[in-house]
Order: sequence, then C-alpha cells, then structure tokens
Amino acid sequence: MVTEDIAEVNIDNGEIDPDYEPIEEKSSSEDDVSVNVPRQRKAGLGEKEDNTQTIEAEVKKCRFSRARKREKCVNRNRGVSYTTLSGKVVKARVMKPLRDCRAECRKRLPEDIRESIFKEYWSLGSRDRRVAYVASLVDTMETKTSRKRAYNPDKEKFRMVTHTFHFKINGKREKVCRGCFMNTLDETQMFVTLAITNRSTSTSGITQQDNRGKTSPGNAISDERLDEVRRHIQSFPSYESHYTRRTNNKKYLPSFLDLNTMFSFYKESTSNPVGRTVYTREFKSLGLAFKAPKVDTCHRCDTLQMKVKLASGAEEEDIKQEISVHHAEADKAYLQKDLDKKTAKDDPSKRCFTFDLQQCLPTPFVQSSVSFYKRQLWTYNLTMHETSKPSVRCYMWHEGEGARGANQVATCVLRELSELPEDVTHIILYSDTCGGQNRYSHVAAMFLYLMQQKCNLQLVDHKFMVSGHSHMECDTDHALIEKQKKKLRFTVSHPHDWYQLVRTVGRKNKFEVVELNHQDFLNFAELYKTSLFLRKKDSSGEPFKWTEMRWLRYTQERRVIQFKNTLDEDAPFREICLKRRNRSPDELLHPKKCYNSTLAISKEKKKDLLELLPLIDTVFHSFYLNLKTTVDARDVLPDIEEFNE
Repeated sequence: MVTEDIAEVNIDNGEIDPDYEPIEEKSSSEDDVSVNVPRQRKAGLGEKEDNTQTIEAEVKKCRFSRARKREKCVNRNRGVSYTTLSGKVVKARVMKPLRDCRAECRKRLPEDIRESIFKEYWSLGSRDRRVAYVASLVDTMETKTSRKRAYNPDKEKFRMVTHTFHFKINGKREKVCRGCFMNTLDETQMFVTLAITNRSTSTSGITQQDNRGKTSPGNAISDERLDEVRRHIQSFPSYESHYTRRTNNKKYLPSFLDLNTMFSFYKESTSNPVGRTVYTREFKSLGLAFKAPKVDTCHRCDTLQMKVKLASGAEEEDIKQEISVHHAEADKAYLQKDLDKKTAKDDPSKRCFTFDLQQCLPTPFVQSSVSFYKRQLWTYNLTMHETSKPSVRCYMWHEGEGARGANQVATCVLRELSELPEDVTHIILYSDTCGGQNRYSHVAAMFLYLMQQKCNLQLVDHKFMVSGHSHMECDTDHALIEKQKKKLRFTVSHPHDWYQLVRTVGRKNKFEVVELNHQDFLNFAELYKTSLFLRKKDSSGEPFKWTEMRWLRYTQERRVIQFKNTLDEDAPFREICLKRRNRSPDELLHPKKCYNSTLAISKEKKKDLLELLPLIDTVFHSFYLNLKTTVDARDVLPDIEEFNE
C-alpha cells in the first residue's frame, strides 16, 4: 500500500507541487526505499492516512447513530430496502410468483388479491403486528399417521405436528399451501417458525411482545435520581407572566438565574449528581424558561435577519427593504425625541418627559444563595425624567401596596403632571410600547381627566418609541440605580432601603423619591363605566387598535383623542370619541381609589419570606409577619413582557 502511494507521488510530484525540490540522497543503498521520497511528500502521506481514518470514523459514527438505527428498523418492518450496520444493503421485499401445486393456489388466488394481501401485510410496520398476523393464519394439529421407513432408519421422520396455512379474504379463511403463503408475503421460514413458537408459549394463544432492545441498560439513570433533579429545579421560584397569564401557562424564572448557576447549586446538594446534559434535558421537559433581560436585541430585527439568511433572490431583497424601513422608523423616533427635547428646553411653555418602569427590585436582598430558592417581595419604581432640566423623580411602592399595571402608571404620571406650573400649555411624553402599562385605555382616560382638571393645558402629546429601539433617558437612570445596587455591601431588609438607595443616585442632582401606598392609586378603568365608552372604531368607521398607535394627542375637546400610527409630523391625525351616548355626565367624575386596604400576597410567598427572617435584622420582622395573605393570590413576575409586534 505504501509502495504504491510512493510511486504515485514520484510520478506526479512536478504537477502537484511546483515548488518540489528533491533532497540529496543520504545513502546509495537499494534497501533504503525512503531516500528518494521527499520529506514534504512523507508528511503528505501521513496526512492522507489521517484523513482516511477521520473519514472512516465519521462514516462509522454516522452509521451507528440512533437516527440511522431507527431508520433501519422502520424500513425493515415495512419491507423497504435498508442498509445494515455493517454496510450491507438488504433488498426490499417483493411478492414472488407461484408455482403449480396440488392445492391449485395459483388458480384460486388472483394476482390482484395476492398483491393486496402483500401490501396490507407490510403496511403494518411493526414486527409484533406481523407476528400476530402470521400466527393467526397458521393452524397446528397433531400428525395423524406416520410413514415407516424400516429399510432406511436414517430417513425416518419424527414430525409430531402438521401446520396448515390460510389467508383471510373478505372475512373468509382460504386454505393455501406453504409455498403460496411464503411467496405471497415474502417471509422467511425462520420468521414463520418463530411466530408459531411465540403463539404456543402462551396458554391463550396470544402472541407475546418482542422485548429486544427494551431492557434498561446497566448505566441508566434511575427514576429516583431523575426525580431528585426535577425536585431541585422546581425548588426555584417560578412565576407567571403578568400580562399574558390568561392565555399562557408558561412559567418563568428570574433573569438573574441561569442553568450554570442552578447546576452548580445542584451539584452541591447531592453526593451523586447527574451530568449537565441530563440536567438541561429535565429542565426543558418541565416547560420552564428564563425571563429575558429587559435590555435586549429587537425581536423584529432578529426575526427579519433570520429570514434573510433563509431567503434568496427577490424575496431576500424584499426582506432587506423591510429591515431598512424598520430601522428608518426607529431612527425617526430618536430624531423626533431629540427635536422635542430641544424645543422644550428653549420654550418655557413646553415640557418634555420620558417615563418607564424599572425592573422589579427583590426584597429582602441578601448576599446568600438561599435567596435563589425563595419567593421575594417586589418593589416597583416608575421613573419620570424631565428632559428640559436635570430632574428625575421616582415613584416607588411595593406589591403589598399596589400592583404594577396601567392604573398605577397612570396615577404616577397624573401626580407628576398635576404639579406643573400654570404657564405650561404643551406637554410631550415618550414611553415604550408596553401594551399592558403605557399604550392602554386606562392611561388614555387619565389624560382626558387631566385635560379637564388643568384648563390652561392646551396639548398633551404621548408618543411611543419603536419596539426594540426604545432607549430613553429614564433607562439611563435605571442603569445608574442598577450600578449602585451592585455596589451594595449590606442587606436590603425592607422596601424603604430601596427608597433610600435610589435617593443616593444621581450625578449632578440626586434622584427624588415619592413613596406611594395603596390609598394613592386611582382606578381610571371605572371611568369607562360612567362617562367614557371604549370603542373599537374611530370617527370615520375605521378599526382602532391601541397596539398600533404611535402618537396620541389630547386637546381641550372633551373625550376626543387624536391619533396616528406614525411619528411623521406631516401625517394627518384621525379622531376617536370616547363619549357615551346615553345620560353620561358632562364632566368626568373623580376616579375612585383602586384599593380600600393593603394587598394580600400568596401564602407560599409569605412562607418563603418568613424563612428568610434569620438573615435580616429583627426590627424588620414585624413588617413581614403583618403581610396579608390569600389563597387566590398568584405569584407573577411583572418584569416579563411579551413582544409587542
């Protein structure tokens, strides 16, 4: 083998390797075959052998893969051609022609019936079903007579039973000869014998299932160890989505957790851990997911980029054009915001705000791995950032005082705008496109109520950034809070500790914190039961969808909202009237309070909080002990937001 390769190299070395330079011979001995072989070619031979071994290993790996084994098994049971693990090709099963026999099977069984029997038999696709079928068509009886061959004892037959073969045609059993039975089904004698033996091993004559390949291997992971893995995964608190829990049963884990952290805790908790692959598999089988970080790539951009990779030709150009339009809309929103910021800074009658909710802050916040396994009390922060001056105001409360929805957002914005001076006639606000908080009918009702209360206010423009491209000044404020949070060297034992921490944040001016309780939140949804009516069509009869709005404008015209689904200044506004046509009062009534008392949390969450009490100061124990509970409370993670587009 090596000599042939060497000969080939010496013949073609000038063509294959133009830079070939023969080396001097070290010896003239005829026995030294390697003298005339260039060193470069020797290396090439080694690489060739290595490549051959690599290819053979890949082929062997592919041949013995589970998918190939399953494919082979399926094809074998359906009578289709397949390749064995050794590389041998087995031909497909084909119905064979009949010979003349004493039972005259060739005359009694037409070819179309035999073809139908053959196809239906191999369509069973299961060895167990084929065994049951064959066993049901073969009758066994004891031999009645035995022919004596006394002249030649070596030819004496000792058959004790006789088998008769049948086919069931249109509900009637037709007796056929053995050759007809075997040729029609194209089965082997060994298979038929095993089928009959299988039937005879049971008292009732029911064939037994084939148990080959179903024995649990010696290194299989026991059910007890897998149950231990699942119990550990489920020991971490999971939450429902705050916005889609009515239509989505998926559970989420907080974003500060990941599989690496969970697996490291698991290895510490057991003396006989499973591997990372098994742990990941069991995690996925439980239908859990991690909450995506709030700062993330645009979902629409990611989707379109993936489509570009899969598309070609004209379709690819159309998708690229759609990406360009999407980026142009995002850039226009940023340019529009910068222009409004500059205008508000130069004009004292205008004010520009950005607002958003920060990611939930867990309480208590302790430097211990125990907290990963416990449900914690959430503290909320809605930040209002006025762009015309370095003013940041944070409205903060915890989940025992209020939820984290549209009514709470509207209450905070109303308190901020109600304190503006009388000479402010135009307010511009920017927010993200979260449908459950900002772009919602409750917030719209609040703005209509605000226009009624502040008669000097002429215009309120609420503009929405493009989903996935909504970084605003208030997001920078949240980043400063998170940075300060990472520097903590003490335990946050009470929501008040978060309030104090936020008060220390700020570059030039410290952030102002407004602490809210349950009595401060107003229920703007009640206005739609008295003075307002939520319509699905605008004044021109066109469908109106809150999730498609980019710009909402409120004027002194009572209960009328101007809107458009673009931030283009030149695009015309459309209108929708929310006034009731029945006997509704001329003035919007003052909204009622959302809550008459503090909110209750789930019993499971309070149980976890009480288990964390040894890690915090005793002075705060009474706060957690006095938290109300109810069996109806559901553990949700308000940070989980679905894509809005």
